[in-house]
Amino acid sequence: MRASKKPKAPDAPAESNGPVPVIGQPQTSGFITYKVGLLGKLLDRRSMPWFAARFDLTLAEWRILTFLHAQPSATAKSLADQCHVDKAEVSRACAALTRRGYASRRPDPHDGRSTLFRITRKGRALHTRVMPFRQAFQDELVACLTKTELAAANSALDKLLAHMLRAREPQD
Repeated sequence: MRASKKPKAPDAPAESNGPVPVIGQPQTSGFITYKVGLLGKLLDRRSMPWFAARFDLTLAEWRILTFLHAQPSATAKSLADQCHVDKAEVSRACAALTRRGYASRRPDPHDGRSTLFRITRKGRALHTRVMPFRQAFQDELVACLTKTELAAANSALDKLLAHMLRAREPQD
């Protein structure tokens, strides 16, 4: 004689291999894409008012400043590619940085249609003033992790970033 399956109540949750969503949470709340996206939004929300109040910068302006700090010069298109944002956001940030003297602009000698942006001394000085605060923010964020957890998180995030960047490349 075969054992019969016990019928489930109509309102019983379906069996799942993952965590059961909490009421009010989307089913995707257990997905790493959801968690990474949410963490990014929370970090941005905490950083944006801080940059505005202390340094009169937007988060986009800070990101562009850090990329300009790391290279001799760059076009808005190359900055957009490096930051993985749209060119309009980069153009607005570059215009604001240039207007306030943190960056300079000149025609690209290799492409007359493009403009090269470069960080100025004033921009480097600002970057130098901001970095200790950013390091402190980083330290506060990761203080809840052990060294092993931090190393594992960095390794996993590096692997996911590399995977996603490869996925952006055109397929043959």
